[in-house]
Amino acid sequence: MLHNFLKLLTDTIFPVNCVSCNQEGTWICNNCLNKTPYNTIHYCLSCKRQTRLGEFCNNCAPIFHLDKVWIASDFQNKNINKLIKLYKYKFAQDIAESLGFFLFNFLNKQIINQQKKFNTETILIIPVPLHNKRLRWRGFNQSEKLAHFIANKSQIKINTENLKRIKFKKPQASLKKEARLKNIQNVFTWQGAKLNHQNIILVDDVTTTGATLNECAKILKANGANEVWGLVLANG
Repeated sequence: MLHNFLKLLTDTIFPVNCVSCNQEGTWICNNCLNKTPYNTIHYCLSCKRQTRLGEFCNNCAPIFHLDKVWIASDFQNKNINKLIKLYKYKFAQDIAESLGFFLFNFLNKQIINQQKKFNTETILIIPVPLHNKRLRWRGFNQSEKLAHFIANKSQIKINTENLKRIKFKKPQASLKKEARLKNIQNVFTWQGAKLNHQNIILVDDVTTTGATLNECAKILKANGANEVWGLVLANG
C-alpha cells in the first residue's frame, strides 16, 4: 500500500533520532520528553484571554458549541513542533506513544487534578475522524491513536465509530480563518445512539481557530452530549 511504501521511504531518508538530543533509535528519548514543558496557563482559544481551565470567556462563549479547549503546548515548543510534523506528515505513526504520553500527563496534571468532580463515568473520549480517502492515504488517524493512548491510561471510555467525516475537503492548515469556517461546515455526522448527556473529550492533534473542533461539538450536542471539551497537543 502507498502509506507502507512512504513509511519505508521515510525511514530511509529520515533516520530515527531524538529530535532534541539526537540519540539514535527513538524519535524522542525519555529524558528529553520528560523535560519538554506543557502549558500551565490556560486561555480562551478565540481571544486568547486567560481563563481558569481553557473555557471560553463570556464574550466568546456564545459563538461556540465547544465549552473548553485544553491545549498542551504550541508550535513554539521545538520538540513538539518537530514531533507533530514527523507524526502527521512523515507517517511516523510510532511517535503516537510519546505524544500520547505527553498529552495524557498534561490532561492528568493540569486538568483532572484541578477540576473538581471530574467523574470519568460520565465522560467519553472521541477522536476527530478522518475522511476515508485521507485515512487510506495516510494509513492511520493520528488523532485516534492519541485518543486510544489516553483512554487506556485514564480508563475513560472511548468511541471511535460513530462520529463520521462524510465530506472530503481541503486541509484546514492551508486556509485562512474565514475559509476554514466555511470549509468545515456540514462535514461531520453522528451515526449512533444518543449520547445521553455525556461529557465529551474531543481529541485532535492541533487546532488553530477551533473550527474543526467546534463543528464536531455542534454535531455531538445535537445528538445528546452535555459539555464538549477539546484536547489537543498544540495551538498552531
